Amino acid sequence: MAVLNWSRLDANISTNHKTLALLGIKGGEHALLVYLFSHGYCTGHGTDGFIPKAAIGTFHGTAKDAALLVDVGFWDLADGGWEVHDWTDYQPTTAENQVRSDRARKAAAKRWGTGNAPGNA
Repeated sequence: MAVLNWSRLDANISTNHKTLALLGIKGGEHALLVYLFSHGYCTGHGTDGFIPKAAIGTFHGTAKDAALLVDVGFWDLADGGWEVHDWTDYQPTTAENQVRSDRARKAAAKRWGTGNAPGNA
């Protein structure tokens, strides 16, 4: 599975209406960090925006954070967890990443050969 070590984030997240709503709620700052960390989780694990309930603690989230993120619209409820709202509208999917990775691997093999050239042992 081709996963990325980066994700796209709105350059104006600091003034996004969802961010501003979170920052006006007690505990909202922590929930905002959990939202940012959830991007890393989803990207690094190739989940296409899905966050299983069992995983939320792995990026320092709590049920309270999840509820706040759902309330402001950063996350949506899903069977067995949550989904980052509109993930596939803004992030490449795991399938797209795999195609891109396969294409790059084939191009590199074509350009550089199989890697068995002298001095590459």
